[in-house]
Amino acid sequence: MRVAAVIVAWGALRNFWPYASDVAIDWDAALADAVAGAVASQDRDDLVDVLWGLLGRVPDGHGWADHVGSARACGLPLRWVRVGDALVVTSTATSAVQVGDEVVTVDGAPVADALAGAERRVSGSAAFREAFAAERLAIGVCGAAMALTVARGAGTVRVSVPHEGGAPPLFAHPGVAWTEDGYVLVDLNTVPWADLEPELDELARARGIVFDLREYPAHGVSGRFVAHLLRAPDVATGWMRVPEIVRPGEIEGWQRHEWALTPREPHLGGDVVFLTSPLAISAAESLLLVAEANGVGVRVGQATAGTNGNATGARLPGGYVIQFTGMRVVDADGGAFHLRGLAPDVEVAPTLEGLRAGRDEVRDAALAWLRAR
Repeated sequence: MRVAAVIVAWGALRNFWPYASDVAIDWDAALADAVAGAVASQDRDDLVDVLWGLLGRVPDGHGWADHVGSARACGLPLRWVRVGDALVVTSTATSAVQVGDEVVTVDGAPVADALAGAERRVSGSAAFREAFAAERLAIGVCGAAMALTVARGAGTVRVSVPHEGGAPPLFAHPGVAWTEDGYVLVDLNTVPWADLEPELDELARARGIVFDLREYPAHGVSGRFVAHLLRAPDVATGWMRVPEIVRPGEIEGWQRHEWALTPREPHLGGDVVFLTSPLAISAAESLLLVAEANGVGVRVGQATAGTNGNATGARLPGGYVIQFTGMRVVDADGGAFHLRGLAPDVEVAPTLEGLRAGRDEVRDAALAWLRAR
């Protein structure tokens, strides 16, 4: 059954993953290794690891493997940011940890080892894998607790933090915040369209706007939002491409799609900055891609994930499941987008010093750029 599961997974990826022309993959070797892993596997979790190994050969930030009978997973009531092999708390909803705490051990293991283990269950670009490993590390069985040792001040503190559901925002900023000199900061990661739309008339009066898009955007923040940034009809065409597959392993052609936006009022006409990071994936990259094609805004931060297109998946024998990207996305000029993403116009990365001090250096740099205009 386990061998059958990896064969079906390999077949789904081999025949329906639309980015094979962007990445050199030795499909035969990938199948041989997966079958050998399945033969050697001893239990359900072993085979999930084998499926993750297969997904690692097919780099895709939407990649996911699991079993339908797995225990329900929850996150921690905190967020942290990774710099190399260091992990610093940036936001917390528990008194057990404080912003600026640096994680030293996770369940008794050095943080570098814990991150390396988490990264084995992440696929995609190198930058996304590194960044998302920190997110993956925070996921555990609901109700279970994670034992952490954190460096705080001149000493260390041991704490126990339960996996209990939703995590707070990456940084503890208000969803919409105005500065005294007329700029506004909007967290598109957390403010849904239903809450953002009533604010548009006010936002249109801002001298400049910083849109935080360092993660996946909140519900409804997509084309309708971008239309308020446009002065002319959307020029980005054909950037979403659905493969036409009529026989195994061959893509006959592509159905081309786009958002085809037209400007909407009120127009957000001030200077616009988007904050970006390797966790800006999929819908975030669509928004940024269309904004770039239409000459809207600058990007401050780090390159995005390089994974876009609607996700699909396959149910495998034995109750195992995989997910991967089923639609190809290209850049505004028709060039390859996968694993490349969108580079920042102004590159700024968090530093250990800044994170330990509780600063959001990327956000600060964006405001500084606006004020220097």
